[in-house]
Amino acid sequence: MKMSENINELAEALSALQGQITDVHKDQQAYGYKYANLTQVLELVRPVLAAHSLSLIQIPGNADDKVSIETVLMHKSGQWISGTLEMPVVVGKSMTPAQAVGSVISYARRYSITSWLGISQSDNDAQAEVVEAKKDPKITDTQSEEIIMLLDHDQDRINKLMERVEIKSFDDLTYDQAETLIEKIRASNRKKEGVSHE
Repeated sequence: MKMSENINELAEALSALQGQITDVHKDQQAYGYKYANLTQVLELVRPVLAAHSLSLIQIPGNADDKVSIETVLMHKSGQWISGTLEMPVVVGKSMTPAQAVGSVISYARRYSITSWLGISQSDNDAQAEVVEAKKDPKITDTQSEEIIMLLDHDQDRINKLMERVEIKSFDDLTYDQAETLIEKIRASNRKKEGVSHE
């Protein structure tokens, strides 16, 4: 993370923003789970940023097989703070290289913005967020999207996985079940990579 020599005015403006901004609702459906897309996040944050004399720019870059997104939060005083998120690009069977890069850029931009501004991505259905103490906690958004990334955004692989574990939606999984699946997919991917390098 980098920043200007002083960030006192920026910090004050960011504190005021976080006291006012609301969470973004997930209402886009894909791969058996709900998510809030980049457009929804930007529509939420742009007017609130402007109201507090803040602006946000995101600069894409690349290194080897990774995409990088540098996010810079700036205040009208000239104070700023920046950080970079790097993510690997894996081209799925049903995707072109450009589509794979675009998907990762959108994903990285969305998560950078929500993380920086302290925004949660919540379901429209409040009941979906309520987990009774006696029940296992549900799969998280991060777990859902990690499964998709590990499966290369390949809809055929996703469908086969859901059939194999007998679910209609990722929302049917518990947190622990999702963690187990992630580890199994990682192990399978490592095994495939080892074969391909031989």
